[in-house]
Amino acid sequence: MANPSKNKGTAAETAVVRHAWAQGFTDAERIALSGANDQGDVVLMRDPKIIIEVKAGKAAQTASLGQISKWLDEAQRERENAKAVHGFLIVQRQGFGNSRVGSWECWTLSDDHGAFTEYGDSFNTIMVSVDDMFDAIKERYVSD
Repeated sequence: MANPSKNKGTAAETAVVRHAWAQGFTDAERIALSGANDQGDVVLMRDPKIIIEVKAGKAAQTASLGQISKWLDEAQRERENAKAVHGFLIVQRQGFGNSRVGSWECWTLSDDHGAFTEYGDSFNTIMVSVDDMFDAIKERYVSD
């Protein structure tokens, strides 16, 4: 019997990868589960290595800031496990299905290796749309 929560997670991760491809991140792919040494759900880029933890479904859509904080900690542990430069958390917004991934929330820590330095040093956490995060990553790392 299929696990509905796992199926939702897989569908959300696949939607993130497809959206990343459409935005020019051709190396984006889902990551196989690694147990205690999990390395995130999606690799966005390989050089530099950027990983993404994806949360979707009812739990994500109704998550408290305390839950977001726990998931951010998880994303940073997974960044370390993957030896990645950045580890981002993507959270599905209520009313925004898998076809609207670009409008989902992307969370990171302000000290995540300067991912969003233009926002200043006064933030502990930063939340932008997935599309804004992709634009910032392209501006910083992708040459035309």
